Amino acid sequence: MTELDYRPTPFWFWNHRLEKEEIELQVKLMADAGCGGFFIHPRAGLKTPYLSEACFEAVGWAGYAAEKYGVKAWLYDEDPFPSGAAGGSIFFEHPEFAARSIRFYELEPDTSGLVEGDVGKGIILEAWGIRCDDDGKQLEQCDLSTYVGVVRPDFFMTAWDNSYYAQISGKERFPHYRGECFYPRNRFSCQLQGKGWKVYVVTAEIMAGTEKYGAMPDNLNHECVSFFINKTHEEYRKRFGDKFGTVIPGIFTDEPAMGGSPPWTGELESCFLAEHGYSLRGNYAYLFTDGDNEMTAKVRLDYWNTVDALFARNYFGQISSWCHKNNLLLVGHCIGEESPTSSGGGTSLADMQKYFDIPGFDHITNNIPNGDFQSLNFGGKLIASAAARAGIPRIMSECFACNPFNFGMDGMKKIASWLFSLGINYLVPHGFFYSYDGFRKYEAGKSFFFQDPEFARFKDFSTWAAGIGELLGQSSLLAHLCLIVPMEQIRSLLPAHPEQARILEEKVFATVKQLMEHQIQFDLIDERTLQQGRVSSGHIYCGKQTYSEVLMAVDDSQLSAWCGDYSIRHHMLPRDLEHIAALCGLAELDTDATARARIYAHLRKDKHGLIACLFNNSCEQTTFSFRWKNSDQLFIYDQESGRWHAANAGESLRLDAFSSLILSEKLPTGSKLESSHYPLTETACKKKSFTYETAPQWDYLPPVDGFLCHIADWKITAGACDYGRRRFCMLRDLAGTELPHMNTQRPRPIFDQAALTASIYPMTMNCTAVFELTPLSASESLWLVWESETFAGNCRIFINGIPLSEGQRKRIYDPWNITASLKGYCHSGQNRIDVQWDTAGEFDGMRGALYVFSSKTP
Repeated sequence: MTELDYRPTPFWFWNHRLEKEEIELQVKLMADAGCGGFFIHPRAGLKTPYLSEACFEAVGWAGYAAEKYGVKAWLYDEDPFPSGAAGGSIFFEHPEFAARSIRFYELEPDTSGLVEGDVGKGIILEAWGIRCDDDGKQLEQCDLSTYVGVVRPDFFMTAWDNSYYAQISGKERFPHYRGECFYPRNRFSCQLQGKGWKVYVVTAEIMAGTEKYGAMPDNLNHECVSFFINKTHEEYRKRFGDKFGTVIPGIFTDEPAMGGSPPWTGELESCFLAEHGYSLRGNYAYLFTDGDNEMTAKVRLDYWNTVDALFARNYFGQISSWCHKNNLLLVGHCIGEESPTSSGGGTSLADMQKYFDIPGFDHITNNIPNGDFQSLNFGGKLIASAAARAGIPRIMSECFACNPFNFGMDGMKKIASWLFSLGINYLVPHGFFYSYDGFRKYEAGKSFFFQDPEFARFKDFSTWAAGIGELLGQSSLLAHLCLIVPMEQIRSLLPAHPEQARILEEKVFATVKQLMEHQIQFDLIDERTLQQGRVSSGHIYCGKQTYSEVLMAVDDSQLSAWCGDYSIRHHMLPRDLEHIAALCGLAELDTDATARARIYAHLRKDKHGLIACLFNNSCEQTTFSFRWKNSDQLFIYDQESGRWHAANAGESLRLDAFSSLILSEKLPTGSKLESSHYPLTETACKKKSFTYETAPQWDYLPPVDGFLCHIADWKITAGACDYGRRRFCMLRDLAGTELPHMNTQRPRPIFDQAALTASIYPMTMNCTAVFELTPLSASESLWLVWESETFAGNCRIFINGIPLSEGQRKRIYDPWNITASLKGYCHSGQNRIDVQWDTAGEFDGMRGALYVFSSKTP
């Protein structure tokens, strides 16, 4: 691999109508900005139908432009995410592929012994009656699944026209009242004798999905995933297979989930029986309750191991095999890498990394774990550790998403420097927007593309990130200590005891924090992966990594005994902290205790020798010294210039706030030594703050010459209401919604003939704002600029009371800008603009600001 392979490769958000000339222009802009390529990522607002021939034609245009300008056109397997739904079309064609969750219902008898209650709308997996004495000892258990049936409990009554028959219909009417029931659901009903009964009912219900799809795909189902591959991957292969492995190097799969939470699929029970030798049917309730059965923890552990096997085989196994067969790299990430108990449920996400050619995680925030948010360190270390065991050089992170418009290069470098300290070396900026039209600019934070005022500096950032990424990618992690992620203990608690599981998780997070702040080199690993390694002479060989010491954040007697059997050193924190060697005993960092806790450091080794990557996890400048244990040489990589400098081992060095530093034992072959001494110029700013944190900017200001002002705040009246001064919005944000689908249940209209409440829509709406203009030269023109989706509904624009002429489409800061000349409408000083709707519906109003420009030609 070359430096180009480590250049940032952004998500390119396809979010409007796709046009050939615009696609080629934007590819050129990315190439000129030093990007290694782009991931074609369909997103919210895409007007060219996803997976249509027009959309595939646009992919072809992008591939052609990528080849022309020397970058890579990566594919993305979904619209938008999580992967597996083919943009939602999977449910149009195969509704049976909607994922199901296991639901647990606990019922108790009334004073007469009647047990009755609704138990959802799913498949009845089991229903048990369990009777215990006053001490909780089980006296009897019986199968009550036959006591579940369907009820329709909701009555609606209306006056009914009884004109059914052909000769009567339309001629005679026989009005009378009729009532009817709707909305079937399962109900349990049983009369039990004796006291101490409880009834447990377990069902598999279709899981309500995200607002994007309305459901989640069942990614444990082989047929569901196969259909997904045929609908997406295969269609790309038919058209662009000759470009696979060259112009199109791979495909991104994003946040695929198992399905439900906890998940159920049709193959679950047979797979469970084959794997564990006993039936899950009859034991479902033990996922949620302990009873007095000592097998309950085992059932939960075996359940999650079965889910793991299905997810690995049916989702990742199929997709990775398809990619490798078709000469494509699989890149992407799961969901919930930062937490063993949250989005991933009880699934071992680290184990799934072996299917990726470029594994990764996402960092969708501007927070880094400087004092808090230690789970963020966990996620990055988990993926970097798995990649190290697999010998994978590139480790990816989605980054920079969901930030305000004034999040700039300083914030990007802060986050990237922290990611480097975890071993992440390949950045996927989130993202480059195809269009900022209307609401699109708010879809996932700011764009780092041509819409960004700092886009001209992106090439420098790309070169900076690629230089560090390549150095890290050409070396391997050095970690002789592994920290156990107690997945088996966590799995044995979920879903019955989430709070207990989170306590274990928090102990792991605290241990990670302690290790990071003491520069102790470690990998994260779960018990099963560790014990599957080859053990010899007190060492554990797990793939490409070798561990001689095991660290536990929580007590694990079985693992301790296993380590003892093989004479493997094992520790517990904080008790054994002093016995664990920082920096693997190969290097020494010297500073005061306060500064030490700020510095993250990890050691690597390449063909030339040892490398250390240091990061100052603090807003304050930090002073320290560094030396190798077996060498007096010290070389420093200047990340800004990409050049090497010599330094004296043990001399005072500085790390600026939230910056990183690369130190090497030897000068890499072919590298030029810039100077014999590293320049340690005193930095003026010893403490750093970021304006995007202290004063986030949520108004977009175009980075275009001639920009004068933006109009975002309006005095709004609608109907008889004066709403005062408001930010641009739609009428529904002020007056409310009357959408029928906001009601979760609606009876059949033929029976629901109750009088409708008179609608408040449509109504008149008026938005008024003022803007100031200074005197302009005679050669200058004024232009009002907005986007094609700024105005929703039929409205009229008045400037100082004069109707504005119709605008024309012209690319200013966005492909879909609309411009209108203000010549003859405005004057120096204060000007007024009115936007009026005579018949506004709830979705009418404004979706963005308006902008005033001065120029000779807009």
